[in-house]
Amino acid sequence: MRWFTIIVLGLLALCCLVLTGKGIWDAVDFEVHAVHLSGVVSGHETRTCSRRDSRNRESQYTCYHSRVRYELGGVTRESLIEDSSSEKDGELGEAVDLRVDPRSATVYFAGVGPWGIPLFSSAFCLVFLASAIAVMKMRNF
Repeated sequence: MRWFTIIVLGLLALCCLVLTGKGIWDAVDFEVHAVHLSGVVSGHETRTCSRRDSRNRESQYTCYHSRVRYELGGVTRESLIEDSSSEKDGELGEAVDLRVDPRSATVYFAGVGPWGIPLFSSAFCLVFLASAIAVMKMRNF
């Protein structure tokens, strides 16, 4: 039974490691080709999001994904920001700094950008790996 626990935790760590590697590959590819631009918030897309509280009760709320207008290569474009979700709709016409990949028209707010997934998955990888090592030490391997 102890081997089963170690194998499961090891496989979870391996899966997170693969996800982290893929995320880093995509983030580096984005950073190599992305350009800094200024844009303005031109609207929001309304969605229904959910969250759980400390008692594990799920609640739904309205969240907003920002739509921005920017100019790239003399052409004005409008796009949703990747990974942008908030509980408030922000200010229309607000100036924002953007990172845009001209090949795919992928848009992020300047800042963390595409690095969120690799950071998150690497943290889980470390947790699973540390758990596997802790189980091995508890079982006197």
